[in-house]
Amino acid sequence: MMTKTSDSFSWRILWAVFGMGLFVFIAIRWDVTPWLRQKIDTAIAQQHLDLTYRSLERHGLHITLHQVQFKDPRMPQTLLLDDVDVSPDVLPLLHGKISAHVHIQNDFMDIKSLLSFKNNQLDVKDLDASLDVAAIQTWLALPLPAHAQGQLHLDGSLTMDVYSGIPQSTDLTAHWQQAGIHMMSQQYPLGDYTLKTKMIEQNIQWHIMGGKELMVQGEGSTHIATTPLPQWELQGNIKIQAEKSSPLATFLTDSERHLKLSGNIGHPQWQF
Repeated sequence: MMTKTSDSFSWRILWAVFGMGLFVFIAIRWDVTPWLRQKIDTAIAQQHLDLTYRSLERHGLHITLHQVQFKDPRMPQTLLLDDVDVSPDVLPLLHGKISAHVHIQNDFMDIKSLLSFKNNQLDVKDLDASLDVAAIQTWLALPLPAHAQGQLHLDGSLTMDVYSGIPQSTDLTAHWQQAGIHMMSQQYPLGDYTLKTKMIEQNIQWHIMGGKELMVQGEGSTHIATTPLPQWELQGNIKIQAEKSSPLATFLTDSERHLKLSGNIGHPQWQF
C-alpha cells in the first residue's frame, strides 16, 4: 500500500515531467529566442560578467552564441570565442541540478564537456579539450625564454566550488603531443608527454612521463589552499635525460639530471 508521503512524491515527479514536456513543446513550437536572449543577458548582468556576444541562434533546446567576448581582470587579455554551444540536459532538473553539454571553440582551442551545477558546486564531466600550445602561450603572455609548441589534449573530470574556484576532486589526464620548443633561433623537438593528476585529500598528486629527444619522468603534488592559485605550494622530483644525438644534449653536462621542484605555482623553484 502506498503511503501518503510516497504518493505525494510520485505526483511531484509527474508534475515535473509534465512541466518539462510542456517547456520542450513550447520551445520547439514557438520562437522564444527574444525571451531567451533577455534571460541570458539578465543572468550575465546578475553574475557581473563582462561578456558580450554578437548573435544568438536556437534549434529546439540547442543554443549557440556567436562571436563571444569575455573579459576578466585575472586574465591577461580578452578571450575571443567563435561559438559557444549549449544543449541542456533535461532529466537532472528532476533532482534540482542544472546540467548542459557545452562546446566552445576558437582558433586555438576546442573544448567539450558536460557541466552540472547544484548548491554552488560545478561538476565538469566527460572533458575533451584540444589546445594549440604555442597560441595558448602567446595569449597568456608568459615571459618564458623558450616558445613551446605542439598540441595539448585534456580529458577527465573535476568538481569545484563556483565562488572560491577551489577544486573538490580532480581526475585529469593531459597529453602533450609533438612537443617542441623554439629558442635562440633553433627548433628542438621533444617527443610526446603524458601528465596524470588525481586529488587525494587536499593535494593534487601528479605523475609525468614520456619524451623521445628529451625523456622526462617524475611525480609530485600541489597543495590546495584557500589562497590564490599562484600561491599553491609545489613539490616533486623529476628526472630528465636527453638523447645523445639530440642538440639538447649539449645543454646537459650529465647524461641524466635530477630536479627537485619546490616553491609555488606562481614562482616555481628548481634545484639540480
